[in-house]
Amino acid sequence: MAENDALIRPYVHGDEDNRLVRFTVAKAAMEPLAAANRKDPHFGSWGYLRPLPGFAVMSLPIMRQRPEFEKQSIETLKRPDIANITEYYSRSPSSGFWIYDFGNQFVGLIAVDASTDSLSDDTVSSSQEAARETARSITSGKDKIHKPNTPPTAVIRHFYVAELYRTAVAQNDLITFAVKRIFESSSVVERIRMTPSPLMDYIEHSLKSAGFEVIEQGPKVELKVIDWTNDVPGYGDSPVDWKLRIDEIQSAIKGSSRDATVVIDSVDTIEEDLESPSEASSRLVCHITALSPVLPFLKQPRFAPSFIHLIAHPPALLTHLSRAYLTSPPSSSSSSSDSPDALKFWRVFVPLSDRPLEIEALVFGSDEHAEGGGSPDELVVEILVRGRGADVPIISSVPVSGSGKRKGIERVLEGWSVSKGGPVPLEELDSLKNVWKKKILSQPEAPDPTKDLTFNLSLTDSQQASRSQVPLPYEHNGRSTSSQNQSAHIFYDPDSADDLDDEDPDEDLDL
Repeated sequence: MAENDALIRPYVHGDEDNRLVRFTVAKAAMEPLAAANRKDPHFGSWGYLRPLPGFAVMSLPIMRQRPEFEKQSIETLKRPDIANITEYYSRSPSSGFWIYDFGNQFVGLIAVDASTDSLSDDTVSSSQEAARETARSITSGKDKIHKPNTPPTAVIRHFYVAELYRTAVAQNDLITFAVKRIFESSSVVERIRMTPSPLMDYIEHSLKSAGFEVIEQGPKVELKVIDWTNDVPGYGDSPVDWKLRIDEIQSAIKGSSRDATVVIDSVDTIEEDLESPSEASSRLVCHITALSPVLPFLKQPRFAPSFIHLIAHPPALLTHLSRAYLTSPPSSSSSSSDSPDALKFWRVFVPLSDRPLEIEALVFGSDEHAEGGGSPDELVVEILVRGRGADVPIISSVPVSGSGKRKGIERVLEGWSVSKGGPVPLEELDSLKNVWKKKILSQPEAPDPTKDLTFNLSLTDSQQASRSQVPLPYEHNGRSTSSQNQSAHIFYDPDSADDLDDEDPDEDLDL
């Protein structure tokens, strides 16, 4: 496939597509949580209540929505179609699981179930009695006789498009392809059904553009507001009757036809109404994701001089740093340590901690370099403290240097173990045992040049003694002798061979 070609292909059974599909399906189930925590500007602060039915009392919004989405995500992953994708979606010619790719980039996916179980929401962990009943019906042939392979109603079980491609309406390509494929594969299918989340607007617009119509509306939101803003102590005709107020709240909860969510606004004001003699301290506690646009504003010193930021990291992050950068956290795990190893660790860890998307890809990536989440009972908690004083306590099992002193910013790492009941030092986390082990690198010995010789170069003791008695050549070099102090002379004795002519007699030679 070319680099920039768009292709809608069927799911291929294998590790790569399997990891991609499971991660995307779980992510799609959790994505409405971000929309549920986003305030609707049309309704002000009450826009937080739009996704859920509830009962409200004027107070600080305390929403407990995450467990519901986590429960839905787990149930989705436990359904039979995710347990065995290839086998499940091959039971009917109109069923299928397709993945949308743009070159090497993942765009989205869609899964259509046109089998006899298309309207079932059972999970793999259904009751044993239901499993035995299904086995008996299949054995007796009832399933084959009374249930056709393709029912008249097909269900879109999974539909997701990456946020990057939603503005290019890639979701319209997926839904158009799936609808055409369903109706062309079988004449039995008469309609297609999907129950999208009301928080995912792009899916609703895509379905309407493909010709889908709304046939069922969900239950209406039951909202009751109890307004006590005008009941100011000391300014009313009668004192505040708290017993009457509590009875009013309990009566509203009991009268609700569904599970009630209580939202309280201005808890400090309510405490003052109770005429407490102690002065209420002001503290804001927020539980948000690392990608929340609110986080940069909360971290500004102008907002609050004292600040504590707790960031949960998977232990796989420290394992990756230990293997890829050969650095492990110091034993104190404090950024105030001046040791070279500690400074090296924080120079690598801090920039990576500020990039949550890279950490997510490191743990849940679809390639072979994914570390995996590790133990679900253990976490690495990064504690960022600014302006800590007597009024800003910090509970930590790891000692923090400079205690009692005001410092600019201090960063600490500690472990959190569910099985051990709370905070623990990093050294006690089971998933980080390999990080603290010292690897001893064995140096290879130099080869012996005399190993493969056919003769022996070693000398015996007698041979070494004889060798030491041999005088070395040029041993007298550099030594002075007594003859160097005498003058030089030439001794000449004339003989018969000398030339004794008159012109140049040798007797005239004076030496």
